This record gives sequence, structure tokens and C-alpha cells, in this order.
Amino acid sequence: MSLFKNRIPKNSVSFSEETYELQFPKPASVQIEEEELQADHAELRAQQESLHMEMNQLRQEKQMLERERQQLLQDKEQFQMHIHEQMEQMEAARVQFQKEQQEIAYEWTELLWDQSFHLAEKIVNQAVDSRLLDVLPILTGIVQTLPTSFEKLIITVHPETFERIQEEKENTKEYWLLQLVEWKYDFSLQFGEFVLEEEKEFFEFKFAPIFAKLRQKWEEEKLFEEQNV
Repeated sequence: MSLFKNRIPKNSVSFSEETYELQFPKPASVQIEEEELQADHAELRAQQESLHMEMNQLRQEKQMLERERQQLLQDKEQFQMHIHEQMEQMEAARVQFQKEQQEIAYEWTELLWDQSFHLAEKIVNQAVDSRLLDVLPILTGIVQTLPTSFEKLIITVHPETFERIQEEKENTKEYWLLQLVEWKYDFSLQFGEFVLEEEKEFFEFKFAPIFAKLRQKWEEEKLFEEQNV
């Protein structure tokens, strides 16, 4: 067999200016890796977008929490100011109430003393036997001068004075004033004397200081008359 039997004839070969791209098929393993890389890249982008959205949401929630915190601080400050104002008002009201109570106490004591002197002047111009007195009219007369209505009234007397009051009440229409009185006994008091208590205030009806005051008053009036003669 000749070695040149399969040769291409010389005249059948020609040259051309056209170019051709040679493509070689990729191995199956390489194609699969590229597809997996593309899938991983898409998943990574999706995760990044989701993370970005979550970060934006967290940032908005943080801003909202900060606004709420500022509002709470403002509300707390306003509440503390309100409490402080309320406490100041309550303290002012308490001081005013104590002042009014003190003024009432002074007024009450003054009225009771005036009533005591007035009643004593009706009795005699000098000291007398107290057992000859009608005790109940004196007591009810003083109770009637109280400037305010009382919820609880305590009257302390000698037991014999209380017995006399019980005897006199049948003939005294003003006894109803003493129906809510809490009675107490004190043997150191003279017959006809009493101590009247209403809440934290009290008034003593005792003959010695009353007549001493009256004698002083009468002496001053007598001296004044002598000076004008």
C-alpha cells in the first residue's frame, strides 16, 4: 500500500479570511459548580436584603423607643411638679386650717369667758354659796355660746353637780343641748364648777378665777368712777 494514498490533493486546498471560534464542551462537574455558585450568590443577596430591612426596622424601633423614653421622662417631670404643687397646696391649706382653728379657739375661749362673767354678774356682786346656784342654766348658757356645732362634747363635773343637773333637767327646756354630752367626774372640782372639752380645746368654769376677774373688773370700774368725780 502506498503511503500517499490518503493525502489531500494539492489543488483542492484553499485559504479563506473567515475566522471561526472553537468551542469545547465544559465538563459536567464545572457546570454544576457554576450553577451552585450562582444560587449561593442569589441566596446571599436575598439574605443581605433581608438583613438590611431588619436593620432599618430595628433602627426605626430604636428611634420610637427613644421618643417614648423622652416622653416618659417629660411625663415623670410634670408628675413630680404636680405632686410638689399639690403638697405645697396641702401644706398651705393645713397651715390655714390650723390658723383658723386657733382663731376659733381664741374666739370660743373669749366668748365663754364673757358668758361666764355675764352669768356670774347676774348671781351676786360678791362670793356666794355655790350650792344655792342653779347649775344647769349656767351650763346650757355657756354651751349655747359655742361658735360652731360640735360632734362630741365632754363635760367634767363633781358627782354632786351631776346629781343636781339631773334634778334640774326636768324644769329646763334647754337640756336637749346636753343629750349628746359625755360626762366625766372629778372630785377636785367644787360643786357647780365644770370643765368643758370639745376636740382639743377646753374651757374651765371655776368660781375662784371668775370672781377674781370680776373683783378686778369692779375695782377698775370703781377707780374710774372715783377719778371722774
